[in-house]
Amino acid sequence: MMLNFEPSYRVGVMSKAFKFLVLGCGGTGSMYIPRLAAYLKTVTELDYTISIFDADIVEDKNLVRQNFTVNDIGKNKATVLAAKCNTVYGTNIIAFPKYVESPEMLAELIGDGNYGSSDSVSVIVGCVDTNAVRRMIHKFIQDNPTEKIIWLDSGNEEFHGQVCCGVSGLRQTVAVKSIGDDKADAVLVTTTPLVTEYFPDMLDSTEKFVSDLSCAEHALSTPQAAITNQTAANLLMQFTTAIVTDNIRASMVTFDVQSQVFSTRRLTDSLFSQMGCKIPGTISLKYANMQKSVALTNASADERDAKNAAAAAAALGVVPIEDIAAIVAGDIAALEHAFDAVIPAGIITTE
Repeated sequence: MMLNFEPSYRVGVMSKAFKFLVLGCGGTGSMYIPRLAAYLKTVTELDYTISIFDADIVEDKNLVRQNFTVNDIGKNKATVLAAKCNTVYGTNIIAFPKYVESPEMLAELIGDGNYGSSDSVSVIVGCVDTNAVRRMIHKFIQDNPTEKIIWLDSGNEEFHGQVCCGVSGLRQTVAVKSIGDDKADAVLVTTTPLVTEYFPDMLDSTEKFVSDLSCAEHALSTPQAAITNQTAANLLMQFTTAIVTDNIRASMVTFDVQSQVFSTRRLTDSLFSQMGCKIPGTISLKYANMQKSVALTNASADERDAKNAAAAAAALGVVPIEDIAAIVAGDIAALEHAFDAVIPAGIITTE
């Protein structure tokens, strides 16, 4: 096995407002939703909503590998999970006893998630594991390239599977690449790979939506082990934590619970190049505790660094046009404001 020492990026979403939409409350969804509720309850100063969707009811056969009890049989899965989590964790999860099966419906659900803030992000969590739903989400993202979306997708067979984290429309998302002890680069990343870009055959699949399946087709669903769903749910939570804490370092993890093998696709130059993701440019940081090597006439080190960083940001098109005049005039306060708008203090570190 060859070790890969290629520098990787750390993506920071830089938002304190999230709208979680969990599609599917079965094997993986029923394990993930309580974990999500418990985690978000511990995060302070975070505005969020959780909406969960599933039209299916709990059956006796579900009790083997899904997070339900005998008392839940005959009840809607989403309604049961919302009630339990809201009681135990004091959350306000909204249950929708229906499937999300059209881009228009998804657009309607996401449309009211701005919380009055341009920094809000919608997190779509796919736990349905059907390519029909993936095609629908993919189309919505392609039709709305500026919508701030993170798409978490879980898919698995009986003993193996994968969890993907795709980012779309985050114009000012920042990734940090480790390149040495005395230097760091901040890259403004607008996308990271979607699951449908890793597996393009999903878009060509003729798989039906769950609501279109016959009783016979329902009976032929792929068997899955409980440990497989639990593993997928835990990986979804790892990505969720990374999203909230501005610490996304990978875009996909594949796993096999029988062989106990996990493989991570880190965010590297090779990955971005291979998948064709957008990296508009790089801001070379020499700010705060970074080494200051070049002095500008009649300017302090902090002023010089604010000016350089803001100018680089303007060149990438992520600073409002009115701030460009400040760059030319050398208005240091305005420059630092422009710089902080792109890369808030504390997000960028030398790793």
